[in-house]
Amino acid sequence: MNACRRWLVSLIILVISYTIHAIDNPHFYRALRFWDEPRFERPWLNSWQLNAGFATTRHSRNPHGSIAPLWDIIGPQNLQFLGTNVPNLDPANPIDQLLIDVAALPVRTTFGNVSFNGEFALFEIIGECYQNIINGFFFQAYLPLLRSLTVSNINFTDLSPDDNEFPNKNTPAWQNLLSGFGTILNRYHIMIPNTMHRTGIGDLSFLAGWASTYQETHVLDFVDVSAKIGVLFPTAATASFHHPFELPLGYNGHFGLPLKFDCSLGAYGWITIGFHQGALFLFKRAQHILLKTTAQQNGFILLAHEKVTIDPGTIWEIGTYAKADHVVRGLSLYAGYSFTKHDNSTLEVENSNFDIDIINHDERFNGWDMHTFHVSAEYDFADSLVDLGPRIGIWFNIIIGGRRIFNAHLFDSLFGLECLWQF
Repeated sequence: MNACRRWLVSLIILVISYTIHAIDNPHFYRALRFWDEPRFERPWLNSWQLNAGFATTRHSRNPHGSIAPLWDIIGPQNLQFLGTNVPNLDPANPIDQLLIDVAALPVRTTFGNVSFNGEFALFEIIGECYQNIINGFFFQAYLPLLRSLTVSNINFTDLSPDDNEFPNKNTPAWQNLLSGFGTILNRYHIMIPNTMHRTGIGDLSFLAGWASTYQETHVLDFVDVSAKIGVLFPTAATASFHHPFELPLGYNGHFGLPLKFDCSLGAYGWITIGFHQGALFLFKRAQHILLKTTAQQNGFILLAHEKVTIDPGTIWEIGTYAKADHVVRGLSLYAGYSFTKHDNSTLEVENSNFDIDIINHDERFNGWDMHTFHVSAEYDFADSLVDLGPRIGIWFNIIIGGRRIFNAHLFDSLFGLECLWQF
């Protein structure tokens, strides 16, 4: 009866669970790193793992899912209406007059739009530690020990029409704004350096979990399940609104509640099929950001700013994989797929000068989604679970679709070590 109950509990968890692997892993600027397999159910097992990965790109996937220049992730930047409704805009100031003159021109498709290009590079080292106790319970600590983000060669291309209709690329008011663009940004304390480089730790997570292994079956070799819940602490550096193209090293100061569920089924002594579900519930936080002042604006560069409360939405994950386990000595091969989705963010502002409908219809705060293909080779130097067992592996995480993301594939390597504490 006990075996039947355990089997039933495992199936129920597999069918109805809608929980999670999102720790400090899902980000729009690089492919999702492969999630963990279910935890081994063995008392006092201790595991350590280091992952080192890098990603580079010059391209993004825009709101339509098409490949685009890096910062067209939310579409082209509209500069024609950059100064519209901006508080304290002064017509007597020649810099502000540039904005007023361009906004007064007739509206024309693509006029006043620019496309921002750039290059992105990431390098990170992830540290992870598990400690089993008894009855399937365990603890986990997860921390990006080093995350280095570089954005360089930021420049823009004028998308305004080049023809004889008015207004066009050669309209004097438009050309005056482009030539004085740097001065406008300085007046409003907006900075776009050619290269931005940030290095530091990511967000720290502590989790508690439970794992179960069921082997008393005549059809399958085993059924492994594990579930986790924890707290994500905002230990990473945040981004400044003065730098529109700056990226946070974590989730920009938000606390989080990560949940995770994993299940794997083994058959024929060497085939494993795994399933994964995950979510990261991020909590509200007040911060200063740049805000839209008219519905016609679009892009990362805005001139008005205010303190708002941001509800950043939830990040969801679902994935599956197949594993050829120890096909040649300790060599195992993986292939998997994952879908990640970040819900829309919601903003609250007390300043009545800002229209709540306008600031909540901003492409910057619309959600993103990502389809990733994962392939790996891993070598386990231990023939069985013994007191000491190192393993190494390489992962290729390839983005195959998505919206509002950098198209940055992630190459990842790992070193793991299993130890068994004897009492």
